[in-house]
Amino acid sequence: MPRGMKKKGRKKKKRNLFVRKCLLLIVIFLSVILFYVWERVERLEAGYKIREMVKRRNMLSEEKELLLSEAARLKSPQRIEKIAREELGLIVPAGRKSIRRIAVEYKNVK
Repeated sequence: MPRGMKKKGRKKKKRNLFVRKCLLLIVIFLSVILFYVWERVERLEAGYKIREMVKRRNMLSEEKELLLSEAARLKSPQRIEKIAREELGLIVPAGRKSIRRIAVEYKNVK
């Protein structure tokens, strides 16, 4: 083989090696950029989810407070006494009358 052919082969190998190294660096660089972008998108989505969950928690907390106050209102002795007197016709016994418990079944108490 002539000398010129050997030099061309070596140059071609060096050029191929250089191209491979450049391509490898480009692939690594693009991978790092893609990972960074993916991570940022995931972080934003997680932030949105957290914000929505905080809103939902606050809404549920307010609803809980309303339900607790409604339950307290419904359990109030004054309300129960009013229903017993007006709707069920019950009265408080006078004097020393004995009180017996009677199970009364009724529907639709307001």
